[in-house]
Amino acid sequence: MLRPHSWLVALATIIIGVLAYFLWRADRDMTALRLELAKNVAARGQVLVLPQALAVARNSKETSVDVRGKTDAKTPPPEKPRVISDVERQIHARLLQYQRWTRLGKKADLIAGLNLPPEKLAKFKELLVERDYAESDAKDAATNAGIVPDSSEATEAASNVMEQVDERIKALLGDTDFQKYGELTGIDLFRGNLSGGPIVGCFVDAGVPLTAEQTSALARALLHETSVRARDGSGQIGEPDPVTGFTPSQKMILEEVTPALSSAQMETLRSFFLNDNQLGSLMKAWQSVPASR
Repeated sequence: MLRPHSWLVALATIIIGVLAYFLWRADRDMTALRLELAKNVAARGQVLVLPQALAVARNSKETSVDVRGKTDAKTPPPEKPRVISDVERQIHARLLQYQRWTRLGKKADLIAGLNLPPEKLAKFKELLVERDYAESDAKDAATNAGIVPDSSEATEAASNVMEQVDERIKALLGDTDFQKYGELTGIDLFRGNLSGGPIVGCFVDAGVPLTAEQTSALARALLHETSVRARDGSGQIGEPDPVTGFTPSQKMILEEVTPALSSAQMETLRSFFLNDNQLGSLMKAWQSVPASR
């Protein structure tokens, strides 16, 4: 029978032996894993390099021919380029034409507003289509480069490309018509935002919808108000007047669109502005409540 001291020594020896076994097995498994990983890395390297090697081989390979002038059986036949049929070419050309018409259709008011002579009009339409393509191509390129769409980086990339086309448009139109082109472009942008926004919907809901001319007049007033704030450098819309309830910007817009809208439409626009200001006050009050709300 083992004495207590001897028993403890024997138990310690057993524990050490078991730990040594597990450590040895873990080291063995780790070594096997490293070997397997090395093989996988090597195999992956071959997969990555293989297409490049094949491309080089295809470009540099010379067809071996025997004395009878026959091609070596081991050499694969060269790949034949795919032949595009006449029907496919016609379909592609017509699709491009539809894309052109779609882009020019969005700029119809802009083109009509400039009223260019025929010798400038054709080139101007080409540049408008090119500018539209440049914007979409720049955004696609930014997305492929990992830039988040609609981010400041993507917007800046598209703006840089479009500015290059704008320089060519300016050279074609001259300073006066180019300034008018900028104004019409801004009106077109605001009109597009209005068409899908709550202001136009408010007129529809009130039963006094805007005509196309009235929408353009409102867009022109919004552009003018925005330009004034940008020129002043403040960028602030201003606080509502305690008497009228309208901000300085809203007063400017109301004054400018009065000739274009009916009395019922003007009342609708006033109600929209007042509702908008009330919503802004509610939002400010809500944001001032402590976070424990």
